[in-house]
Amino acid sequence: MIKLAGAQGYYGDSHAPLADLLSEEPDFIVAEALAELTLAILQKDRQRDPSLGYTRDLPLYLKDIMPAILGGKTRFVTNAGGINPAGAAAAIENLAGRFGIGGVKIAIVTGDGFRHNYEELREATGGLAHIDTGEPCHIDEPSFATAYLGATAVAAALDAGAQIVITGRVADASLFLGPMIHAFGWASDDWDRLAAGVVIGHLCECSGQVAGGNFSGDWRSVPNPARYGFPIAEVDESGEAIITKPEASGGLVSFDTVKEQLLYEVGDPRQYISPDCVADFTAVELKADGANRVRVSGAKGSPATDQYKAIVCGHAGWSGEGRLAFAWPDALGKARRAAGVLLDRLEVLGGAEETCVEYFGASRGGRPGGVFGPATDAELDDMEKLPLSEQPNEVIARIAMRTDDEKLAGKFAREFAALGLSGPPAVFGTGRGGGGPSELLDIWPTLVPKSAIDPQVSVEVSTLGGNDSESSNPLLGAAPGVEFRRLDPPPAAEAVRPEGELRKVQLAEFAMARSGDKADLVNVALFAPDDAHYELIKSAVTAEVVKAHFGHLVLGRVTRYEVPNLKALNFLCEQALDGGAPKSIRADNLGKAMGAHLLSLEIEIPVRASSSS
Repeated sequence: MIKLAGAQGYYGDSHAPLADLLSEEPDFIVAEALAELTLAILQKDRQRDPSLGYTRDLPLYLKDIMPAILGGKTRFVTNAGGINPAGAAAAIENLAGRFGIGGVKIAIVTGDGFRHNYEELREATGGLAHIDTGEPCHIDEPSFATAYLGATAVAAALDAGAQIVITGRVADASLFLGPMIHAFGWASDDWDRLAAGVVIGHLCECSGQVAGGNFSGDWRSVPNPARYGFPIAEVDESGEAIITKPEASGGLVSFDTVKEQLLYEVGDPRQYISPDCVADFTAVELKADGANRVRVSGAKGSPATDQYKAIVCGHAGWSGEGRLAFAWPDALGKARRAAGVLLDRLEVLGGAEETCVEYFGASRGGRPGGVFGPATDAELDDMEKLPLSEQPNEVIARIAMRTDDEKLAGKFAREFAALGLSGPPAVFGTGRGGGGPSELLDIWPTLVPKSAIDPQVSVEVSTLGGNDSESSNPLLGAAPGVEFRRLDPPPAAEAVRPEGELRKVQLAEFAMARSGDKADLVNVALFAPDDAHYELIKSAVTAEVVKAHFGHLVLGRVTRYEVPNLKALNFLCEQALDGGAPKSIRADNLGKAMGAHLLSLEIEIPVRASSSS
């Protein structure tokens, strides 16, 4: 059995939980630092300074972990190298030099980037078609282009004795799978075990989310949330695992917290595609195994595909935005007047390609407004007409714009200050800090042949403070993978009205939900507490109903997948993020509130049905 600790879920995550994780003496500590938005942030860093492009909180993690590494108690794996793993390695060398540390073996995994041969690949693939729309890529001058590598290179680095492994864009779950392959010697075609490793990695890759963070169930019952609980996976050679957390930490690991994370950022649960295999999440079995312990088993896998997922990033203009808060009475009316003034001023300045106006604090009970999508003028009018005793104490107006003109974005952001003295009354601030222009980036998800990427992959192992260095490519001669064939989408279900006396309830009365983003997609997983309620949501919550509920937040297709092993429905919403997080000018550019938005949906259930979980 080995212990794997998930120490990071994103760039900027807290490293405070490391102390509790280290007290459990894990064999491997894995820090998953990258997301599509993170890569865009790192590219902006590298534009300012070519030595950057890695996550700059990496030294904080290593400072705490290094004593355990030096003592031979643990090994560290991370993709914090971002788009410049060599720069990350140099930062580690500097850190080691300052503290007089030497003799530690470090490996750098490179070769995921293909900006250098981007045009060649675009021509060879017929345009680097968009994964979801099939359209050819329109980005002519990419800021970066990177493929999601698998676990093989990580395992090879550990096989070579590396105590620290720094990678570029290795897929999240593959960072965890690599140590399992190394420890257990799993074969490259042992699809079920590889799928089990992908499931375990997927559960642990978002740090606290599997241990009570972002939990949509009884979140008030999560103990000691200030002492975040990060996950530990106790994995045996068969691929079965216990998901748990340090005993001294806060948080909660339960059947419900684990099932929510299992469907986070997932498309078709029957075919979760990783670089290493295709995993069937509908076969996974979860079972409580004591306090803060959940057993994970039953994963099924099929052969890896012959392509890597890849991301191409290009410039997409500039945004300018600001926020103004207004106090009761008539807070919404004041906010609307201020927004109108600012939009008029924008036209005087030259106009914009797109604007977004959101009012926070005006809506109630899950109705449209703010992050739940813009309310109509008629809905806003009705809110303004409420008696003063029923109006909100404050409303915040957020106005954002997109333009190709950086100077215009900056000018618009400066217009907000003028309304402090020249706008509606009872205006107040929302905190310090202000908005200059912010660059927007276009994220283009595509597929590239593994045969075009594998030959350039390198695992370089060296010793901190030494002059030795050895490079290899463990992917040369690897099996090419198979052509991927998507399963047919499930047949569209029609809403069925229950029989008998009915009452209307919001899903929030009994269900849980979690949403996640991938490029311009959002998946929203809806969980029922028992078989009876699962049958109710299967009958009432169809793809058509969900698309109508989200309104123009979701411009594309909605596909529903049934996940009976979790008593869940997974909705994949296309064209749901205004182009994707780094390009969107919405406040909720990651779609994190869309799960809560779905819980505001009203359905009819029999009067006899309990609405409690």
